[in-house]
Amino acid sequence: SPPEFIPMENSLAEQVLAAKTALFIDDASLDPKLFRPQLVFSEIRSIICAPLINDQQIIGVIEAYSHERAGFSEHDARLLKALGHYAGAAVTAAKLYRETQVRLEEEQYLQQITQTSVATIDPDTILTQSLNHLKSALHADIGLGFLYNAAKDSMALKASISWHCPFPEFSLDQYPRLASLVRDGKPVKGSMDMFPFLCMDCMQNPLQNMLILPLSVDRRILGMLILSRSLPSSSSLSYRMSFAELLAQQIALGLEKAYLYNQVKSMALSDGLTGLANRLAFRESLDQRLMQLRGAGRQLALLFADIDDFKRVNDTLGHE
Repeated sequence: SPPEFIPMENSLAEQVLAAKTALFIDDASLDPKLFRPQLVFSEIRSIICAPLINDQQIIGVIEAYSHERAGFSEHDARLLKALGHYAGAAVTAAKLYRETQVRLEEEQYLQQITQTSVATIDPDTILTQSLNHLKSALHADIGLGFLYNAAKDSMALKASISWHCPFPEFSLDQYPRLASLVRDGKPVKGSMDMFPFLCMDCMQNPLQNMLILPLSVDRRILGMLILSRSLPSSSSLSYRMSFAELLAQQIALGLEKAYLYNQVKSMALSDGLTGLANRLAFRESLDQRLMQLRGAGRQLALLFADIDDFKRVNDTLGHE
């Protein structure tokens, strides 16, 4: 099988990059330090290598091996050099095509999250649906979504994907390292030791390749997302941090919009002094109930209550 990489020291590739042309070696055994892949059934005797070139820039090398001494010639070198130019252009075109595909996928996921934020004003729904999009966008296996409770300075799990262990509500003040990362507002790779309160089952099956995505707007914490992969840490697939940050910002804006809408609605439907439902809330609730009962063919009873001398309470406590 071909080598996963070719070292740049003590290799024919190093010489080719310096000479910027194709080279070959008739007998590699004469230079014990020269890099050559290890084969199971035979030994490499001769090597040929040429640069991959695109737009006069070297982007890699192409190397071939033979178990025979003097297995390559000047003609082979010229042929491989020409192939290096064609292959370099093809590799560059393939990279551009893949990058275009990636950008289109990113726009698609960003649009899905934006549509989710527009379609609902329920923070739990925004978090749950956005977590599904985020998991797919970043090719994660496990996803956890938390909402922040400012009154208690705590995080509560509101959405999860492929996670079956209990995750209790926790206070950020008790975990300064995690709190610092969340308040910084930037995506960061995490580890299980940030969550010492998890049960033993969770610790025995830890999250791998963890990514923590704070959700904040103007440095106001709204929540946190955690993604995890089962891939080994040495995998070449890595999280696209800038893209992850962009998605997290969009989710945070959706949550902020939902909170502001619900806050304004609460102010419009409640008395500012007592917090009780006002006349507008009563009429809205009554209209909704009447519509429900009208469709079910049922009746509604409405009870009025009068409190004697309530005017004295209103005169003394009902005005600032």
